[in-house]
Amino acid sequence: MARTGETQPDCIVSDVQMPGMSGFELTLRLIETGRRIPTVFISAYPKPELQPEALATGAWAFLTKPLSAKDLTAAIEAVTSTRSS
Repeated sequence: MARTGETQPDCIVSDVQMPGMSGFELTLRLIETGRRIPTVFISAYPKPELQPEALATGAWAFLTKPLSAKDLTAAIEAVTSTRSS
């Protein structure tokens, strides 16, 4: 849960595979602390089983590398426009 005066981002853009912690683990840790932030996941290794796992952790989009700026921008705009309405 956000503390008084603490801001929360409208969305997170996270790679699935990162050193030390996966993007899925990051999202689950945030959920455990009461912060459910829509996430756009990106991956260079789009295995078929990753997309359902991403959706289960609250992903709004799952993009594969190489990705275009247009696709990333569209995903972020979709998240932020939904959250601000």
